Amino acid sequence: SFTSKKLDSRYCCYHEIVKTSKIYVRDCTTVSPFALLLFGGSLQVYHSKHVVTVDEWLKFRIAAKPATLVKHLRAQMESLLLKKIISPQEDVTGSKEGQALIQAVSTLLANEKPVSLPDGAEIVRPWNGSNGNNQDTQRDGQGRGQGGRGRGGRSNSRW
Repeated sequence: SFTSKKLDSRYCCYHEIVKTSKIYVRDCTTVSPFALLLFGGSLQVYHSKHVVTVDEWLKFRIAAKPATLVKHLRAQMESLLLKKIISPQEDVTGSKEGQALIQAVSTLLANEKPVSLPDGAEIVRPWNGSNGNNQDTQRDGQGRGQGGRGRGGRSNSRW
């Protein structure tokens, strides 16, 4: 919304970015970290480092057990979707498995609590591959993130 002064997540998905005299992001919406984990690209879980990556570039710190549960939930969603693709006439949402899965995902997303943070604070601190301090200045030396290969990147109020 044009009147909003804050974003509810540091991540966004967009359809198009156009650069003229300024940069314009079209059809953009913020997305939660759980939505990225459940519906984003391929997941990789690094149990010993307590990290989950989405498409090998977007990294989240998460304990091993919740990471495994998210990956399992994601696998169940993909399995159900594959059933629907193979048999379009089958009502996968009417099955016990389908109903339980939809309920689990809905509950997870509905109960995800928005975090009220002071200006400039991070909602999720991405893992950058080191065990030391994870400062934005380590990414590009200028305090800005790199964004992400045309799939949304992080929201940035400096535009």
